[in-house]
Formats: sequence, C-alpha cells, structure tokens
Amino acid sequence: MENEFFIPKEISIYLLNELLGLSRMQELAKLETLQKYSTESGLLFNIQTKVKALPIKIPIGNVDVESKKDIDHFYAKEEDIKYFEFISFTLNQYFLSKGKATTCINWFKVDGESFHVVNDDNTDVGELYIDLSDVFVKKSDYDNFIKKAAFQMHEEKAPYQDINSEYYAPELDLAIQLHHAIQIEQYGNVYQKNIKNKVTKWLRENKKESEFSDAQLTRLSAIIGKNKNKN
Repeated sequence: MENEFFIPKEISIYLLNELLGLSRMQELAKLETLQKYSTESGLLFNIQTKVKALPIKIPIGNVDVESKKDIDHFYAKEEDIKYFEFISFTLNQYFLSKGKATTCINWFKVDGESFHVVNDDNTDVGELYIDLSDVFVKKSDYDNFIKKAAFQMHEEKAPYQDINSEYYAPELDLAIQLHHAIQIEQYGNVYQKNIKNKVTKWLRENKKESEFSDAQLTRLSAIIGKNKNKN
C-alpha cells in the first residue's frame, strides 16, 4: 500500500508509474494514461530548465486583429521577455522514439499567469522539447490528484462519452476533448483566432490514427467556438 514506504517531495516519472499502478503497462499506454490524468484531472508536471517566455496577454507572431484577413506580426520586445529556471506544465502531448519519451510545450503557467515560450529570434511562439525522464511531480500535487480521483470514482461517466454505452456519441466526445484542450487549456497560440487551424493541428497530433474530412473539421470548429455575444 502507498503508506508502506516513503514518498519524496519530488516524484519521478518512474516512481509515479509505480504509485499509479502503471508500471506493467506498455510505454505508450503509460504515456497515454499520464496524459489523460494531466489534461482531464489537472495533474501538473515540473522541470528545472531555462525558459525564455512572454506573458500570453502580450501578442507575438501572426495575430488575427479584426478578422482572418487582417493579420499583423508582432515581435517580442526584450523588455517584455521573462526568464524562468523552473516551470509547471500540463502533459498535452507525448512522443516515444527508441524508448525515449518526450513532450513539447509552447505555453505554461507560473503563479496563475500564463506564458508563451519564445523562439530564439523573438519572432514567434517557440516549442520547448522536454525529456520526460527529467520531469517530476510534486508530492502535494500527487496527493491532491489522488483525493480528486477518489472522489470522481463515485461519479458516473456521461453516457455520450462512455465508449461502452449504447448512447456513446464519438463526435460529441471528440468535441468535448477539443473544447477542453483549446478553450480551457489554451492549446496553441491564443492570439490565433482561427479555431479551425487549432482543431486541425490538435487532431493531427493527438488522433493520428483517424482521418477527418473538411466538413468534420468545420463542424467541430463551430461547436467549440466561444460565445461571441458573451460580455
């Protein structure tokens, strides 16, 4: 049982898999499960690394100003850039190559404020590739995750999201995943207002085994679009 041994304040991925009962799974299955725990249950991962970043409230790169046709390009000003040596992030995606697991992030949060990773020449949002063997989870975050998971065990999954239910609705389930990733987790460049581009990119990265028609992409984009009438 969990209380039979000491759990450090910084839990490695290896130990995390042991604690969560994932150690006997195939590597891809482990990563898929950890991604689900992170994106759906809020389990944060941490790493000590140097990161150049810009507050998300400051635009960078190609930004839609009024419409899809009016696009300006904003460069990051050196006085606006911040440097971090420790960041926390959501595991939105993963890659496995020759037994090495990595992830890539372009945004993260520090003390509740969101930041873009900035590329080397300050022209656009950058991508930070992270070796998951260097990542850890704080014990406090792990404890909160376990408490939340125990509570959720008593709640039933919505039938339209339960693949074993006769009421399962694949496209509705997918739309909910997209809404969570793009609107809630702020996947991609938040200043890029073309939702369809974000939807297409997310699907290519996370649903590689599936093909989507242009009509599906348009429909999913319309479903997850924000309410323009909201004050």
